[in-house]
Amino acid sequence: MEKFYQKGTKYEPEISLNPISGNFRIKGTSMPENTVKTYHPALEWITLYKKNPAPQTNLTFELDYINTASSKMIHEILRVLDDIANKGNSVKIIWHYHFADTDILDIGEEFKDFVKSDFVLQKIDEI
Repeated sequence: MEKFYQKGTKYEPEISLNPISGNFRIKGTSMPENTVKTYHPALEWITLYKKNPAPQTNLTFELDYINTASSKMIHEILRVLDDIANKGNSVKIIWHYHFADTDILDIGEEFKDFVKSDFVLQKIDEI
């Protein structure tokens, strides 16, 4: 399986998925005009990855803004990662938030309540 990389733009996050290391990252601003177009390729890739995942999968979020439509797609990605964890593989979600950004923290807390995978809210000084 090849690595997945989608370059970020002013309104779309950078998405990097490495099947060998199991390290995934979604970084930047997420308020694309067409959320499905932005996230669907990554969601399809992760669904295929689910068939033969790395022993440890880590997804790091480094978002400075996320709209409601993006939250729905991220919810779907997290659901697939929970499927991976439910099959006995180790999955860890790391949600970075700026110490003063309570909106991003609140969104992370909502996702943390949804998933069964290990979910860490990590406060940082800057993104």
